[in-house]
Formats: sequence, C-alpha cells, structure tokens
Amino acid sequence: MATKTIFLTAGTSYVIPSDWSAPWSVEVIGGGAGGNTARAGSGAGAYAKITNADATITASQTVYTAIGAGGATGVNGGDTWLNRTTNAAPATVANGALAKGGTVGSGTTAGAGGTAASSVGSTKFSGGTGGAVSGTSNGAGGGGAGGPGGAGGTGGVPSATSSTGGGGGGSGAGLSAAGNTGGTGSATQGGNGANGASGTGGGTGATASVAATAGTAGTGAGGGAGFATTNINGANGATGSIWTQTSDSATAGSGGGGGGGAGSGSIGGSGGLYGGAGGGSSTGAGGNTGGQGIIVLTYTVSAPAPSNTGNMLMMF
Repeated sequence: MATKTIFLTAGTSYVIPSDWSAPWSVEVIGGGAGGNTARAGSGAGAYAKITNADATITASQTVYTAIGAGGATGVNGGDTWLNRTTNAAPATVANGALAKGGTVGSGTTAGAGGTAASSVGSTKFSGGTGGAVSGTSNGAGGGGAGGPGGAGGTGGVPSATSSTGGGGGGSGAGLSAAGNTGGTGSATQGGNGANGASGTGGGTGATASVAATAGTAGTGAGGGAGFATTNINGANGATGSIWTQTSDSATAGSGGGGGGGAGSGSIGGSGGLYGGAGGGSSTGAGGNTGGQGIIVLTYTVSAPAPSNTGNMLMMF
C-alpha cells in the first residue's frame, strides 16, 4: 500500500485527510531554546511518537495542534503536541503525542534539552543538553534535537583558557542513530560542529582569521564555534532530512545546535530546524534563536471503494 507524509509547521488545528488509514504515525519535535547571553549552551527539543496501536485517529477528523516556537534570545523553546480530541496538551498516548521544548542555559550552567520523561509518546527521546562553561568568557554549543534514532547531541564546551575558541554545536538525532556531541574549543580554534547522525556535515570552528562554518544542509549537523580576540561569531546548525513530504518532496528532520560565540561582543549560532538550540554567547552579547518544532504525519492511503462495474446480474 502507498503511504503519504505531511509536515505541520503552523496552526492550532488540522483536518485529517480523507484517504487516511492505518498503519499511521504521529511524530513531534519540540522547539529549541534560544541562545544564552551568559555563555552556556541551551537545550534542544525532545522527540515523541505515537502510532495506531496507541490511539484512534480517523479520516476527516479534526485534531488539535501546537507547534513549539524556537526560543528567542534567552527564551525557552515551546512544546509541540497533537491531541486527537481536545485543544490542550495530551496527558496520555491515547489522546496524542507531546514533545517538550528545550531550556535556556543559566550563567555557566548548561540548558537542559526537553526531557523524554516529561513528553508523551510510546517512543520518546530527550533533546540534547547545551554545553557547560567554567571561568572562560567563551560560549558553549547548543544541543541538537531528539529524533527517531535517539537523543539529540550535547553542545560542545569552550576552551578551558580564557578568550579563545568556543564550543561547537551538537547534532540532531537521525532516523536510526542518536545525535553527536559538539567539538571542544582550543587555544587556536573554535570547536567543530558535531557531524550529523550519518557521520558527516558538521561545521568547522573559526580561527583568528577564518569564520566558522554552518552545518551542511540535510544532515542535522552542528555549526562550528566562534573565536575570541577577533570576535568571530558561532555558525548556525543545519536542518536535517529524516522525512520527505509527499506533496512537494520537501525534507525535514531534527536540527543541530549553533556553535557558541567567543570573545566580548560575539554571539552564538542559531539552532537548526527542527528543534535545535541556539549557541551560548560571550558575556553581555546577544544570543541566537532556537529552531521551531514540527509535527510529522505518516499514513497508509486507504484503498478505493470497490467498483460495481462488471458485477451486474445478467437476466435471461
């Protein structure tokens, strides 16, 4: 039987397609937290999933939805959910799926990813935690979003020495593998962004004269970290490509966190779509945004009604 995949990235309700039938699944990713302005990396959105074994959703039914916003600077990511009966976050898998948003880092303490324990689904994984910092003035990497393959990757930590390389962004989880941890900054270079779950795509950390690079599109990889003294910013995390939408072949997947900023006045990169967290910034600088959440519906196309042509009773 043929299947279809649909992305929901906005709206508060949705009418299930008329050709919907089982087996089906609903997958959700929470929003990533925005960059912390006090150096520590922020946390990414969790992942959750339900199937027709958990709940009943029928063709042409109206369901209720919330798409977790990616956090602005210093703001937590929003929760993403689908409830089959009520315009409220579901409490059980019989009612729907919920993925928690990530939280902003606080000072030198890393922001937590949205937790599996607080999410709702028969399958669920936590978002990646941001990188922590100590006495350094550098920014740490944001976490990568959870996905079908496991938890999101943790943001990288900055160099232990003051005013050098920040920490690279963690990567989002893939279809069958968890995310990876961002690279550690050094005295000469910002940490590299984590490769995506497929093993490629992480951005390169900056040096004193070369800017950091973003994660490669389609990998869910982390962005490279910035560098101090020349105030080079962290780069953005990448959008993943776990799913392909049937109507237009657009791809989506869990995203990587941005690399951390480094040095006075520099900022962290933005979290990748969907659910990646923003990287931490140097003290007093602005942060960057987290990636928003998404709902992914995958279902079996119902068989057409049988035709009566050729079945007429012959009279003699």
